[in-house]
Amino acid sequence: MLSADLYTSKRQSLQHIEITEMAPPKFSDLNKQVSDIFNKGFFFNVFKLDVKTRTANGVNFNVVGEHNTETSRTSGSLETKYVVPEYGLTFLEKWNTDNLLKCEITADNRLA
Repeated sequence: MLSADLYTSKRQSLQHIEITEMAPPKFSDLNKQVSDIFNKGFFFNVFKLDVKTRTANGVNFNVVGEHNTETSRTSGSLETKYVVPEYGLTFLEKWNTDNLLKCEITADNRLA
């Protein structure tokens, strides 16, 4: 059984508890699709296209296109990536509308 003095001191201490509000959530806490809307930005007079796909045999394609209606400039690029896991090889090719072709072959640490 509580004495009267102990009961009143507990009651008074409960009255002095301050309740603080929770901080509002940050935009970075939102999922990736929503945060991309804020981070990638929107531009006036510019149309952009970004398509990523993968074929049945494992070739990754990434097509990027952009058109500016003020300057009438159109640019684009095509990137393909193919991984051969049994040999540790990765083939990467990039081709853009400036007619530049970049080919890259990388090998994992398979020499030893």
